[in-house]
Amino acid sequence: MKIRNSFALVLLSIVMFSCGNDDDTPNQPDPMVGNISGGVNLFDEAGMPADNSGMTVNIEGSSIEATTNTDGEFSLIDVPYGDYTLVFQKNDYGTFKRFDVEHNQQATFVTNIPSLSQRSSTEITELSSSTGGGGNSIIVNGRTDPDANNSNPRIIRFFLFDGSDVSDTNFDVVLDPIQVEITPFEFELSQSDLLDQGFQSGQIIFIRCYGESFYANNYEDPTLGRMIYPNVNGVSADAVSFTVP
Repeated sequence: MKIRNSFALVLLSIVMFSCGNDDDTPNQPDPMVGNISGGVNLFDEAGMPADNSGMTVNIEGSSIEATTNTDGEFSLIDVPYGDYTLVFQKNDYGTFKRFDVEHNQQATFVTNIPSLSQRSSTEITELSSSTGGGGNSIIVNGRTDPDANNSNPRIIRFFLFDGSDVSDTNFDVVLDPIQVEITPFEFELSQSDLLDQGFQSGQIIFIRCYGESFYANNYEDPTLGRMIYPNVNGVSADAVSFTVP
């Protein structure tokens, strides 16, 4: 009987010791969460370096967010694994989004650091069109506010559509940004330019112009199925029409 009692006491001591060790085990990190980090390079509308700090980066549809430091770096903490859309916002900057960020490890670094400009301050106050080049081209004239000159060039962008409701969100064709250094400005579209864009001779086209920034911050939005141009200035003259030569 004494032997049996001693054996029982030994077993009880082992169990108590084992339980005590479990309680003292340090907490392990959650294997299904991690940090998402990255950076931005910020510029003014003319493409000159600006303050990289103060841009908010958040995960769309959540309360998880971070703010960039003076080096433009950010880190989103304890983000559950998954695929996310990152939203970049700062006063005077157009909203920029990065879709399909894959996060499946404890430290995800977002490569391809974006260069983002401030929203354009250029307004388009006048716009007209006429035929040029012996009838083989279209001349578009306009005026910016502030005036464009050699010491204060302005950046503009044209949107084309087969309807009068052409805009930066409703277009068939968008042209690359153009820097103008004179007011009023003049821009020529040749017949071959228009045909290469998919238009047909004799077709009536509407064109509209907006102020744009050095870095347009444009991105493809898969939910809308089109390109977004967040830095254009919404103050624009009415669209004008022309007939494709």
